[in-house]
Amino acid sequence: MFRQNVITRFERALHQTQRDRPLGLDEICGVWLAENRRLYGEEVKMTPGYAWDWARIPHIFHSPFYCCNYVFGNLLSIILFQNCLDRGNRFLEEVVSLFSAGSSRSPRKILRDMGLAIDANSLWDTAFQYVEDLFDSLEHGKSSI
Repeated sequence: MFRQNVITRFERALHQTQRDRPLGLDEICGVWLAENRRLYGEEVKMTPGYAWDWARIPHIFHSPFYCCNYVFGNLLSIILFQNCLDRGNRFLEEVVSLFSAGSSRSPRKILRDMGLAIDANSLWDTAFQYVEDLFDSLEHGKSSI
């Protein structure tokens, strides 16, 4: 999920910057490295060749912002799982209905019918808290999650 977020942030940064002026290859490589440093910090040393790693990801060119779907899907699956734990079998039936709907309606409408408003920050806070709890359990050597 974190790597996909790096790619999405990279694409956003490129599109925002290129509105003002065309970007050169060195600048694109710089944006790539900057977004990766946000994830890896100083703990990972990136080799000079890694600055070009963005060029090997075909969907950046053919399907821009494709990776945000991975982040959305991962966080949504955490939210659905948490709701199944909290609301039980009744909600599980709604999840089956969600998957049965396929692409007949937008995700926003399908989830709204389940009582989940994807526009509400509070909905996503559940997933972010779960991920934060995972990190906390790793840092403290706990395996409660």
